[in-house]
Amino acid sequence: DVQITITNTDGVIPSVSGWSSFAGTGNGDDAVHTATITYSADGDYVFAISYADLAGNINTAANYGNSLAPEQFTIDKTLPLINVTYDNNSVQNDNYYNAVRTATISITEHNFDAGRYTITLAASDDGVEKTAPSIGGWSNNGDIDTASVQFTDDGYYSMNMSYTDMAGNQAVQFTQQT
Repeated sequence: DVQITITNTDGVIPSVSGWSSFAGTGNGDDAVHTATITYSADGDYVFAISYADLAGNINTAANYGNSLAPEQFTIDKTLPLINVTYDNNSVQNDNYYNAVRTATISITEHNFDAGRYTITLAASDDGVEKTAPSIGGWSNNGDIDTASVQFTDDGYYSMNMSYTDMAGNQAVQFTQQT
């Protein structure tokens, strides 16, 4: 008579297992029944539970104790992935390009937040520090978010980037020098 409803945006629904009961005293109003649900797959979950006893009495509320976000929460164990590609790979002398070069930065992350990346761009010319280009705005295509950086001026450039998702998973830091 326990009605448990679980949804997951990624489709994997955990099972309810390990039911145990403690009879309590008297008429059974203090009986305790316990089950386990292990949320092991990534996804945005919604959980609901209700119960009607043999007399038809329906619970009015669920007691979640000190649980944080017991009814709606996200499991995210997947590490974000940073990928950088360039439109100009015509290198001369191991490090020189004779035309503009654009870096396209892609972060694969289901719950992307543009405020959670850190990028350090540095530029110099003949050893003198100069203003580095800035990253463009982010665009989204499903779980892949992209932005670009254009290297238009003469100079030696370096780019370091990291990303930490909302669950605290860190992508491997990206370091590139051009």
